[in-house]
Amino acid sequence: MIATVAPAPPVYDPGGLTCTVDDFTVADPRDWPTLGVDLLRAVGRAALERGAAQIVVVTARLDEAKRAVLAGSGLSVASEWWVRPLNANEARRARGSRGTHPPRCSPTLASTGVILHGGEW
Repeated sequence: MIATVAPAPPVYDPGGLTCTVDDFTVADPRDWPTLGVDLLRAVGRAALERGAAQIVVVTARLDEAKRAVLAGSGLSVASEWWVRPLNANEARRARGSRGTHPPRCSPTLASTGVILHGGEW
């Protein structure tokens, strides 16, 4: 399990820090109702001790056993991420006239509020 306590995105504004839990799994799906619940409670206590006001758990849409534990523990769905793979042709087009380095954030993306970040392009 990986958990970080940090300020929440403004859209959530829980009135304090947010504990984001990622890579939260158990070895056997049958362990979710027992070990999974215990792990979730433990990270919740640790987050409270660090000043968190809410917990956000990342999970896959098709992970039904985990989702059942999260729902049974009082969590609810707040958002989804929509994704698609990028292919090599798109990467070449993105690099365009800048050679191997596409722009960090194009004016079109900036106007939509989408910011590309993390590492050098």
